[in-house]
Amino acid sequence: MTSATTSTARPALIDPVVMSAMTGAGVGLGFAVALVVAALLGIPFGLPLAIALPSSMLLAVGAAVLITRRRNRVG
Repeated sequence: MTSATTSTARPALIDPVVMSAMTGAGVGLGFAVALVVAALLGIPFGLPLAIALPSSMLLAVGAAVLITRRRNRVG
C-alpha cells in the first residue's frame, strides 16, 4: 500500500499513451527526414540518421510533455 492517494499524488509528467504515440511519430519522422536527405545529397544513410533521429525524438518528447500538461489542465 502506498502512502500517496490519487487525490494527493502528483500527475505524471508524460502520459504513457501520448508518449507512445509521439515516440512512433518521432521515429517515423526521423527515418523519413534521414532518407530524404540521404537521397537528395547522395550521402550514406547513417549520417543524416544520426542527426535527424535524435532531433525528432527530442521534439516528440517535448510535444508529449506539452500535450500531457494541456490535457491535465483542461480535463
